[in-house]
Amino acid sequence: SSQNDVEILKFLVTETEVITDCMKVLNAEAAKYEIAVNQLKSAQKQTQHNTTHGGGGGGVCDNTSKQAMLKMNGNLYRPCLRLIGNVLAMPDDELTETVLNAGYLDVVGPWTLHFHPPQRKEIMWSLSNILAGSHQQIERILSRPKLLRAIIDAGLNSSIPVRREACYCLCNAVVDAISTQKAKLVEYGALKVLCGLLNPEHGMPDKAIQIILEALDAFLSSYRQCGINPVADQIEEHQGLDYLEQLQSNENLSDEAYQCIVNVVKKYWPEEGEPDALSTGQGEFDVLKDPLAAKIDANTNMFTFGQQRQNANGGGGVETASATQSGFQF
Repeated sequence: SSQNDVEILKFLVTETEVITDCMKVLNAEAAKYEIAVNQLKSAQKQTQHNTTHGGGGGGVCDNTSKQAMLKMNGNLYRPCLRLIGNVLAMPDDELTETVLNAGYLDVVGPWTLHFHPPQRKEIMWSLSNILAGSHQQIERILSRPKLLRAIIDAGLNSSIPVRREACYCLCNAVVDAISTQKAKLVEYGALKVLCGLLNPEHGMPDKAIQIILEALDAFLSSYRQCGINPVADQIEEHQGLDYLEQLQSNENLSDEAYQCIVNVVKKYWPEEGEPDALSTGQGEFDVLKDPLAAKIDANTNMFTFGQQRQNANGGGGVETASATQSGFQF
């Protein structure tokens, strides 16, 4: 059972030094990456210098990051990342804190940009589980600009499976984020990521569409200025409203997903003469009415959205839906 899995992992983590050992391996591999990056950049500068002064122009590394990653040993780092990912997927704050305190966020940087999509997706999966925690745990990531930029980049420029997982990072983050954290997510480009995946061409499942709508609702509801909602304006700029209108005409869309779209559009983009969420006094603590319903978990006292947690996938590639501590479930 899920509870037995948690207890087994707790025993493994607390009674052995498995997390510490994994971090030693990851630190060593990350150090190889950093050394290789510096060497390749130095070689590039020298090549550019020679070219400028009439030397040969060949041999310039077109993809420094990829070449540096190839210096790392996948047979060493992959099992460590998989184990840590499965620990983070367990619904237990103590396990998450153990991983965070071991320095996971300080070492994971190279893998957030990995050229191999399944590997990058797995890292986004691990971060999404951290971002499903408390606003203090969310801050552990948001306080690291490089990590946040890597999530946004994955959500905009990678393959669709990786983009989805990065999207889930942002959706999980906004569940328990405070207003300043929501503002930072908007500043770094979260709305562009979420709107981009609403494009009907990507064929997002109905449940994923609903989850994105819940995240957008959480962002939109943070602004109470009368008649002004900069988030709504940004969503329009990123074609989010256009995509929602296109999705409504999709005959395969479920009734539930269709109604979610109708509710959000009506709330924030009402017809002329109809009141919107701002003019009716709705704010950050009076949102997410049915069917976009937010429930309170009696054990964690946090908002929960979507389906119940699914067990983390311990197999290869993390190809199943995301498993999160709390918040959005996939």
